[in-house]
Amino acid sequence: MERTIRNSRLRRAFKSYEYQVQKLLGEYKTYTDEQRLFKPENGGWSIAQVFFHLEQIQDMARTAMQNRIASGKAKPAGLKHTWRYIVLVSALILPIKYNAPRALVELQKKSLPADHYPKSWIASLKELEEFLIAFPVNQQKNLLFMHPAAGPLPVHHSLGFMIAHLRHHKRQLGRIKASVRFPK
Repeated sequence: MERTIRNSRLRRAFKSYEYQVQKLLGEYKTYTDEQRLFKPENGGWSIAQVFFHLEQIQDMARTAMQNRIASGKAKPAGLKHTWRYIVLVSALILPIKYNAPRALVELQKKSLPADHYPKSWIASLKELEEFLIAFPVNQQKNLLFMHPAAGPLPVHHSLGFMIAHLRHHKRQLGRIKASVRFPK
């Protein structure tokens, strides 16, 4: 028997996210090494760095949720947390560039090899799915992931954030590819 995510809301959100990640990874394979490492004139990230960032966020969110559950210190979400989530997702929809949190910027300075392929992102995606399959029902409304700007989020809002965050960076990838100097 196939194991599945029990909560239908989480299952739909995960499947949507998984589809978008797989589509993005398929696109990544089509880039040349020169295209992956190209940095736009404005000093922004390369395609490889954007992918690395998305992979990091996914892994950090899952790890944070696992740790919060293990600590036994998760608190229930309230209306203010839903409001903050709505503001967060709305902000990610807007075509505005935001500065990444300082800790992530430091990780982004890491030099990536030209042939870097985010294989660990695929493994991390599977770990996220396994986490959601085993997700304790009594934790569904608890605050598990601490977003640096929006504050704590429950699991379904954490997945919603990851979807909105991925879409936000898809637009960034489009801007990188639209750069006049982008290698053909």
